[in-house]
Amino acid sequence: MNPNDGLSPDLANRASAPVSGGNGNLRISHGFELPPRSGPSNEGLSPVTAAGSDAPIGIFDSGLGGLTVLREIHRLLPDENLVYFGDSGRTPYGTKSPETVLRYTLQDVNFLLSKGVKAIVIACNTASACSLDTVRRTYELPVIE
Repeated sequence: MNPNDGLSPDLANRASAPVSGGNGNLRISHGFELPPRSGPSNEGLSPVTAAGSDAPIGIFDSGLGGLTVLREIHRLLPDENLVYFGDSGRTPYGTKSPETVLRYTLQDVNFLLSKGVKAIVIACNTASACSLDTVRRTYELPVIE
């Protein structure tokens, strides 16, 4: 499955921006970039971090609201690589049917997987309510709401 299936051409082009590598880097689909931060050790905070992988953690929301989740993850795990996808082309998810929300969520997860993420954070309440169980059953990686 192409991770951009079902996305408008404009959204698919914006979603295909490269992901930066290295410790503590992140790119998000809206063009913001946060530099790595120094701070207290977060050893033991996350099993994802304990895995020692340089792969990014993927975070998505139906728009910009998940940026607060992104910021908090970056604060707590400053050495992690993060990728954020804000589906602002189809927001809000709350007005969509559960079937549509599930389809959008699976597309969002597939997009993040195409970026090589090691875990998924669903920062959207509607996506979490409609899709969390299916996403956890479908994919073999940590899925956090």
